[in-house]
Amino acid sequence: MKIEKLSPSCNLDTVRDGRGGIFTFIPKDPIVEFNFNIKRWKEQLAKLKNRSIKIGVLGCSSVAQRNFLPALSSSDIAELWFVGSRNEEKAKDWAKQFGCKHFGTYEEVLESDVDVVYISLPIALHEKWVIKAARSGKHVLCEKSSTTSLESAKRMVESSKENNVRLLEAFSFRFHPQHNLVLDYIKKDELGKLFNFYGIYGFPAPPLDNIRWKKWLSF
Repeated sequence: MKIEKLSPSCNLDTVRDGRGGIFTFIPKDPIVEFNFNIKRWKEQLAKLKNRSIKIGVLGCSSVAQRNFLPALSSSDIAELWFVGSRNEEKAKDWAKQFGCKHFGTYEEVLESDVDVVYISLPIALHEKWVIKAARSGKHVLCEKSSTTSLESAKRMVESSKENNVRLLEAFSFRFHPQHNLVLDYIKKDELGKLFNFYGIYGFPAPPLDNIRWKKWLSF
């Protein structure tokens, strides 16, 4: 594996295997101060040698089921290793559905030998489990929104630094190939002279009985 620039115009690095597969992005966004030690990260990657990266999942969410886990199933450098849920039967069903041998509670995921934890819980629970994962020595990919406040985000980042693990918010659309396509249009002057650009991202509101509407989860 090697560290290389994603593109000359992109202020991000990416870790790739020799076949072009992407493992993770290393944010360089000054708005979020990750400031991780690249040398130490390279050393950690070297320890993986030729085995797959073991991914543990906290939370059986719809976005995990629709998007993350199917994408993970197609990866040749990472594999689903452990499914964690509040409901053991649900964890078992998901493990069977996605060909995973291990399932159990959130705590059991963190106690296992996974390399990375994907957290897809209600937003108000993210801080608690990101910090628990960091203290367990697990790198974290946390679903958006990462948390409920700036102070909460600072605590999450600080815990990751203290435990020398990576924390990345799952803004997948930041890395969508459509951005490179638009940049290519601009460079080739196919759009003419640009004066302003306005973009918006959103999704339909969930049903009223969805857990996202629970008032106690907003604090």
